[in-house]
Amino acid sequence: MPKKHTLVAVCLGAALVGGGGIYATLHSQLWHGRAAMSAEDHAANQKLMAQAITLIRQHALQAGRIDWATQEPKLMALAAQGNRHQVHRAIHLLLRSLEDGHSFLMPPILQQAMTQKAVALPQARMVAPGIGVLTLPGLMTGNTETMAHYVHNALAAMKALPTVHAWVIDLRGNTGGTMWPMLTALQPFLGVRPLGYFSKADASPPTPWHTKPDLYAPGTTIPDWTALPVAVLQDAHTASAAEATAIALKGRPGTRFFGTPTHGQTTANRTFKLMDGSLLMVAASYEQDRTHKTYTGPLQPDVLTTNQTDPLPLAVAWLQALLPGPPPSAATTLPATEAGR
Repeated sequence: MPKKHTLVAVCLGAALVGGGGIYATLHSQLWHGRAAMSAEDHAANQKLMAQAITLIRQHALQAGRIDWATQEPKLMALAAQGNRHQVHRAIHLLLRSLEDGHSFLMPPILQQAMTQKAVALPQARMVAPGIGVLTLPGLMTGNTETMAHYVHNALAAMKALPTVHAWVIDLRGNTGGTMWPMLTALQPFLGVRPLGYFSKADASPPTPWHTKPDLYAPGTTIPDWTALPVAVLQDAHTASAAEATAIALKGRPGTRFFGTPTHGQTTANRTFKLMDGSLLMVAASYEQDRTHKTYTGPLQPDVLTTNQTDPLPLAVAWLQALLPGPPPSAATTLPATEAGR
C-alpha cells in the first residue's frame, strides 16, 4: 500500500460528510477576527486550492461529475480573495458535489477535535450456550499504538470466553474509521487469503486486503475459527470502514448477515495531506469481496429486519441450528508465518 497517501475507509458521520454542522462551528472559531490578509496569505490560499483541485481531479471516482472548465476558475478566484476558512469551505462543497457521500476535508482544528474523542474498545460476551458475541466499535485514528490496543482487546476478550462453537459479530452503530484494526481483530474468522480488494475505475489490477501483523502483541497466537459459523449484525449506522469489514466477511463459508441495510459508504477513501496540514479524503476506489464482487451503495442483509426488531435473537436461532457438529480442536491456530500476511 502507498506509504505517503494511505488508502483508508473512513467516516466521520453525517455532520462532516453530509452537512458540515461541526465543520462550520469549529472551523469558524479558528478564523473569527482574521479578516486582514497579506499578499503571501492570498498566494498560499491559491496554492492550497490548486493542490486540492489537482488531487480531486486525479483521484476521485466521481471527478467526471464536475464541470471543471467552469468550476476551477471560480474556485481559484475565490482563493485569491478569500480567507483560509472560505477556501476550506469551498473545498468542502466541491467534495460534496462529487455526490459520492464519502469524500470530505478535515482541517487541522477538526483533526484536533477527533484526537480528543474517547476510544471505544471491542467487547465479547456469551449470548447463549456455545455462542459468543464480538462487538466491534468504530476506530477513528491511524495511531499504531491505539490500533494495536484495539486488536489486543478484541483477541483477548474472545479468548477469555469458554468454548465457543459459533459467533455473532456485531457491527451495528460502527460508523467506521480505519478498517485495518477491525480486519486484524477478525483474523481468526477471515483466514490468511486476501480478504477483499480495492479496485479503481480504470483497468489497473485490484489491490488485495490483508491484516496487519504489526498490530499483534509479541507472541500472539491466532486461533483458527475459519470453519465456525458466523452471524453478522448490521444497521443503517454501519458505515465506511465497518462496511469494508462486512465486505471482508462476504463470501466466507457459513456466514449470514442480519439487520437492516448499511449506510452505503462502500468506497475507499484515499487520504492526502494538504500543504496547510488539512487532510483531504477522496473516495478513490471501489471495494470488492474475496470473490472479486464489487459493492456499491448500502449492503443488504440476508435476513432483513425492521428498525424496531432486534436481529440478535434471529442470528442466535440460526446459529443454534448449526451447533450439533463438534467444534474444532482448541489447539488449532493459523500458521504464525501466514497470519496477517
